[in-house]
Amino acid sequence: MQVIMGNQLQITDTSHVLVQFVFDNADFNISTIDGLNTFHVMGGIKCISPARTVSLEFDVPRCSGSQTVDAALHGAIPLSPYKPSLESGFQKITVEDLRPGQPYQYATVSSLSRDNAANFINFLWLAGTVFQPAPTPGWTGFLQKATSTSPPCEKTVIVPVSFINLEARNPTIICTALEYAISECKAIEQKTCIVTFDQPLFMKATEVVSAAENCSPLQSVVVSLGGFHLLMPFMHAVSYLMAGSGLEELWGTLRNEFSTTAKAFSRALRGHFFGAVLYFCSRY
Repeated sequence: MQVIMGNQLQITDTSHVLVQFVFDNADFNISTIDGLNTFHVMGGIKCISPARTVSLEFDVPRCSGSQTVDAALHGAIPLSPYKPSLESGFQKITVEDLRPGQPYQYATVSSLSRDNAANFINFLWLAGTVFQPAPTPGWTGFLQKATSTSPPCEKTVIVPVSFINLEARNPTIICTALEYAISECKAIEQKTCIVTFDQPLFMKATEVVSAAENCSPLQSVVVSLGGFHLLMPFMHAVSYLMAGSGLEELWGTLRNEFSTTAKAFSRALRGHFFGAVLYFCSRY
């Protein structure tokens, strides 16, 4: 409550700042016997990069119990009713090839170069598992060592935003979150508004933005899917394409914990790394 009443964070340099928003549903007091009095809201955070553009010095006033109502009114985000369109937003989405006429080039040892840092580091780690006499660290540890001498990165300030008091399945709460993010971006003259959701809310937000008219402020919104939920369908797609190849039987024979399912993400990732190492050892 004290943070809500005293939130005076200011962006000092609007010309070199990027603001992104992340929203997700939050449920409180859900384990009730009668199923009543559950608090359904949507919470969010505002990510400001770089941190040097933000003034972090502000006073947080001490609040008493009598100021609870004032804090609730001060921190509330007014609802923006969603007006459904006659045409579904998904019908307006078009899928285009970003590289027409250019087939995908698979990475090989002969095509490695420092210009393609991702493939270079990947093959370097695989080579260490074969030619390095000492034990090679895992992919995470190797990547940490490989980037330890990289130039320092800018820091990001994470600021919590007020709750939106409505159930997440209601399209009005999606519209309210998007319009709040748009207003915050307009305040710093940022033309593109980037908002991230998890997979269920991502589908609803995409529907709301795609169904908006061309002159609507919602057209400035870029709806992003969270990283974990983006990787889960990717792993599922890889598992679907590689079904029947024998990889799942190989992983199950060596370690029962390996899985190709998208839900067991960490296990599936270890299995793919293990398969890549075996393939590299057999080839080189």
